[in-house]
Amino acid sequence: MTVGLLATEIMNIRPSALSPVKASIVPFGSGDIPFGKALTDGEEWHRTPADWARLVRIEPRGVFKATVDGADAGVAAVTSYGMLAWLHSVIVSAKYRGQGVGKMLVDACIDYCDGLGVRTLKLDAVPTAKGFYEKLEFKPEFESLRLSRMGAKGSALVQRMRPEDLPRVEAFDQTMTKLDRTRVIRELHKDNPEWSFMARDAHGVRGYLLGRPSDIRVDLGPCVCVSGTEQWFVKLVRSAMSTAPEKTFRICVASTNHKALIALKGMDFRESQPSTRMYMGERFQETDASFAMISPEKG
Repeated sequence: MTVGLLATEIMNIRPSALSPVKASIVPFGSGDIPFGKALTDGEEWHRTPADWARLVRIEPRGVFKATVDGADAGVAAVTSYGMLAWLHSVIVSAKYRGQGVGKMLVDACIDYCDGLGVRTLKLDAVPTAKGFYEKLEFKPEFESLRLSRMGAKGSALVQRMRPEDLPRVEAFDQTMTKLDRTRVIRELHKDNPEWSFMARDAHGVRGYLLGRPSDIRVDLGPCVCVSGTEQWFVKLVRSAMSTAPEKTFRICVASTNHKALIALKGMDFRESQPSTRMYMGERFQETDASFAMISPEKG
């Protein structure tokens, strides 16, 4: 299936005002992480070297780098879940913007997705890029909200996830979301076991939450709970916040998940500027069981 041109969360995308350059697209590997981090630092994404290394481990053939005359010029990447994929981390160095480098990176990602048989491609578009994506025939679905607050003192209300819990959590996630996100869940847990929480009762797993600390905050997500049971969501989030009450916590939630939003606002989370969830290809309806997304780059 050829899905056509797409792009993902990137600032300052605009029609070319300069002559096109001839770029080479090559695999992005672990040795390129300092370059990738410099680009995300420039966009103030607060992505750590560990975050970059995890992206490469999760989808090693889906991360690309552009070079121009031997110089590093840009990056782009894909995270795939079977028939659904996210294209993300499309950033071109300032020197090479507006010269076609971004399009070449995106084309490489499209070719990769076509080879996987992807039917739906999604992204989170920042406000300044939304019109660009619409011109590429991406369709808006809903607002993708960012909410944050400081942590809070208290006791953990759910247990921490253990390595032996992973098979049950992964099976629960696949049942709830209809996606196979095993690679991402395992990698997030491996890197941050102290930020991995699970809720369960006599019926089995009822929800889970994973988190990732950075230099300025703790990002919470994914969080999946049995649909309509926001009490488990509240317990998971409060357990995470009690782990480091001095830190700021951020969580990404679909505007369509009203129970998640009511619960977060009840915990005094505050919204910042939203992005727009957009898609190309077949419509893939995200379930209300997904109380928080993994991150803008991984869906």
